[in-house]
Amino acid sequence: MDLLVGINYFAGSPDLIRRQHEAIEVLKGLRNVQAIDLQFRGATGGAGPIETVATLELDARKVSGLQGRPKPVLSEIFDTLAFQAQLRGCRTFCFINSDILLTQAAVDLILTGERESWLFSRMEYEPPGRSNPVLQLMGIDMFALDVEWWWENRSRFRPYILGDYLWDNIYTAIILSHSNGLLLDDQAWIWHERHENVSSSSSPYAPFLQMLAGCDSLYFSKWAVYHHHRLALRAAGKPRAEEIALQQSVFGRTPGKWEKRVQRLRAWRARRRFHSFLKHHPEAKLAA
Repeated sequence: MDLLVGINYFAGSPDLIRRQHEAIEVLKGLRNVQAIDLQFRGATGGAGPIETVATLELDARKVSGLQGRPKPVLSEIFDTLAFQAQLRGCRTFCFINSDILLTQAAVDLILTGERESWLFSRMEYEPPGRSNPVLQLMGIDMFALDVEWWWENRSRFRPYILGDYLWDNIYTAIILSHSNGLLLDDQAWIWHERHENVSSSSSPYAPFLQMLAGCDSLYFSKWAVYHHHRLALRAAGKPRAEEIALQQSVFGRTPGKWEKRVQRLRAWRARRRFHSFLKHHPEAKLAA
C-alpha cells in the first residue's frame, strides 16, 4: 500500500523554486509514495514533475473576510488529501511543506500502520553536504494521518492559513490529544535547507489567526507545556522514552470543567476582539 503525499507548490524567488524542485525530485525517488501538488481550482501552473490536483476553493480571504494574498486553508487541504487517498487506495495521507526533503525511513515508518498519526519536526542544514544540522523543535513540517481518523475528527480543526503562524503547533496538539499519534522530533526524519525567513506576524490575516488561536487556546496551552518540559528533559540529558511519556501525559490529559469554562471565555473574547477589529478597520476587510 502506498502513502499519498501532498504539497502546495508556489511561485517565489529563484532560490525557493530551486529548493522546491529538489524536494520534488526526492519525492519522485521514494518507494511506495504517490505525490500530488494541490492548487486552487482552475490553476494552470503547478509543480510540473508530479500530478497537479486543482480543486481547492477556499482561500485565506474567503475564510477571514480580510484583504490579502490568496493562500490555501489547511482544513481544506487535509480534506482534499483524505478524499484523494481514498480514491487511490491509500490508507494514510501526508502533507508536507513544499521544500522539505522526505526520507524513505519516514515513509516506511508511516506505512507500518502502527499509529493513527505521525508528526515530524525538521532537521535544518546548510549546503553543501547537509552541514551544521540542527533539529528545529518549534515547528512541525510534516503531518501523516489515517484517512478514517481524519473523517471522524475533522470537525475539530479550524480554517488556519497555510504559510502563516500558529497552525502547525495547534494542529499538532489537537491530533495528539485525540489519536494514538507520535511526534517525531528526535532525529533527521525530514530535512530542510536553512534560509532566511519572512515573519508571518505581519500577515494581513493576523487578526483572524489570533481569533482562531483564542478559540483553540486550550490546545495551544498543551503545546506550550509540552515544549517547555521537553526542553528541560533535553537539557538534563534524559532518554527519549521520557519525552514520549511526556507527550502521552500532556496531550492525553482530559481538561477539567474549570479549564473548559476558561476556554469558552477566551473564545468569546477572541471573537469579540476580531469583530471589534473589523468594525474599527474597515479598510482591512475584503470588498463585498
